[in-house]
Amino acid sequence: MIQCRTNSKQIRMAHSLFSVPHSRLPGYCNRPTENEQPRMKKAPENEEPRTEKSRRAFTLVELLVAMALIVFIMSILAECFAAGLDTFRQLKAIGDMQEKLRSATNILRSDLLQDHYTGKIRISDPHVNFTSLPNIPLSPREGFFEIGKGVSNPDGTDADGIPSFTSRGYFLWFTSKLRGNRRENFFSFPVPGGGAALNSVQTNFFNQPRDAVYLDPAYAADTFHTQWAEIKYFTTRTGTILEPANATSTIGTPLFALYRSQLGIVPDPDALNQLKIPWQANPAANPFWNLCCVPVPDPATNTLVTRFSSPSDVRIAAPGPTQAAVYPFRASDTPAGAGRGATLLCTNVISFELKLMPRNGTDFMDLISGPQGQQWQPGQSFEMPMRALQITLRVWDIRTQQTRQITIIQDM
Repeated sequence: MIQCRTNSKQIRMAHSLFSVPHSRLPGYCNRPTENEQPRMKKAPENEEPRTEKSRRAFTLVELLVAMALIVFIMSILAECFAAGLDTFRQLKAIGDMQEKLRSATNILRSDLLQDHYTGKIRISDPHVNFTSLPNIPLSPREGFFEIGKGVSNPDGTDADGIPSFTSRGYFLWFTSKLRGNRRENFFSFPVPGGGAALNSVQTNFFNQPRDAVYLDPAYAADTFHTQWAEIKYFTTRTGTILEPANATSTIGTPLFALYRSQLGIVPDPDALNQLKIPWQANPAANPFWNLCCVPVPDPATNTLVTRFSSPSDVRIAAPGPTQAAVYPFRASDTPAGAGRGATLLCTNVISFELKLMPRNGTDFMDLISGPQGQQWQPGQSFEMPMRALQITLRVWDIRTQQTRQITIIQDM
């Protein structure tokens, strides 16, 4: 039997040998076990504790990647914002053009719906004679309605396949007679300083009192009221789509401005014409510039005097050298009357075209021939029976380089 004897000194040495920390043993890797937590260094009081593998900043590669992503996203947002602005600009241009067309056509419709002849005669009535047609004895005594021929050229088709034209030179020329006895049923025309002459004589049919025609004292000094007016729609060239402000430019499609001229007609001017009011060629000095009046020579004084036209005078026609007829008593048909009483309706007009449906026709036609087979030339106008009138108005937007067109059909 072998006996092992140990003393207390040997036991203490063995205990101290096996009590050495693992980290001091040779070949030991200082790795935490599954149940052992990593050692944390004591952080200062003003810092949060962190692990040994934590860091204080991003690397350069990470910053470059983040900047590239931000630039990419910002470029996409900029493209979307630019596309949205362009869409908004186009929609606003379409809305502005539509509003411009709507305003012009509303005024056109209002004028066309009024009476143009005395006795509620309509130009589509089959029993009314406008052009000396045989077997039709009735002819209007007062008022007129004429269409002026222009030039129309094809300009391709739109996205829906509808043909477009560039038309110029067409004009509408007619009288308008309002109905009713209220103040809003009368045209009002300024006559600065001319009210005394208009009130000194009778200017209305059937010797009606002053209030019947609204020549009351409050308005007598500067305003004349009448239910008759001479109205004309015409265009004036203003430039081209490439040079909008150059009226004489030949580069690009022509642009025009649509005007509406309105002159008051005195119902019964016989007593007024006997006053032989001197004619003033200067519009600022002529108080009757907004009324239908023309200068005529006075043999007694060898000067020009003012002749006021009545609703029957504007139907008087005389042969002319270039036109089918000249109307000496229509104020807007004289060189001095060009642009009298004109107001601007629409700008940047590319096309203002008129077509009519004959009295016995079924479709609209261009103004090719006038009454009794007369060939219409640009600038000529005729009065002829028709069932309906078609008006096409086309405008141009300079900023978005696009057009907008509207067509109205009015029963006559």
